[in-house]
Amino acid sequence: MDPLSIITVDDDLTAHVVFKKLLKKCNIQLSELKQFLSPELFLKDGEARRGNFDLLFLDIEMSPVNGITFLEQLDELISHPKYEVILLTSHENFALEAFKHNVFDYLLKPLCEESLNNCVQKWISQKNKILKSEEVTLLKNLIDLRKHHPSKIAIPCLKGYEIVNVDEIVRCEADGNYSKISVLNHQNKLNVMLVSRKLKDLGHILEEEGFLRVHNSHLINPDHVVRILKEHGGILEMIDGTKVRITKNKNDVFNTIFQKIPRP
Repeated sequence: MDPLSIITVDDDLTAHVVFKKLLKKCNIQLSELKQFLSPELFLKDGEARRGNFDLLFLDIEMSPVNGITFLEQLDELISHPKYEVILLTSHENFALEAFKHNVFDYLLKPLCEESLNNCVQKWISQKNKILKSEEVTLLKNLIDLRKHHPSKIAIPCLKGYEIVNVDEIVRCEADGNYSKISVLNHQNKLNVMLVSRKLKDLGHILEEEGFLRVHNSHLINPDHVVRILKEHGGILEMIDGTKVRITKNKNDVFNTIFQKIPRP
């Protein structure tokens, strides 16, 4: 998980101290934490006004400007905010206000370690949710210019997408609702990327690029097979040293590989 940039706005100094301690207990890695005692102080901070941070924890019950009024000011000030808002309140009936303003979540005060951690983890998961239809279109459009350039795929990460040459992908391995993508770059350095996409979702795109589903949990690039072993009914040894047992489409797998690699 990349370090997070967080801002809190609360007129209670003790609340800021408690919040900082809870972040530490939750082991949440930070790139930056800014804490303001009033909306006015937030607005005086040039970096904060640009909205280039991850999460804004905003107390509702402040005076003279309460959190809801300040939220409306931010909507006018920052047209395309990067951040998500989490409202803080001592009263559960303010939850309705949270939904009216399309905030990410609300937390009841006094905060506890569990509620804060759950909220942040939910935000992290949300950042890597299943692709929306327009994102799927983007993903497919970025796959390649086959005639002149290597095929490419946009791999979702926390901050956006990382563009990877398809021919550098060695294999993809299922890991629950996630997948591990092993990439061998032109410097022969192996990088393993964890993405919140099921293997079947990656298969829809990569199988069109010649990848083979050889196992329920493995999708491989046949160009990176270095050995075909007879043991256990057929095992492929990949360039990264991984041995993958063939349990699906065995004949198709062998035919595809040997079409590319002639036998004497």
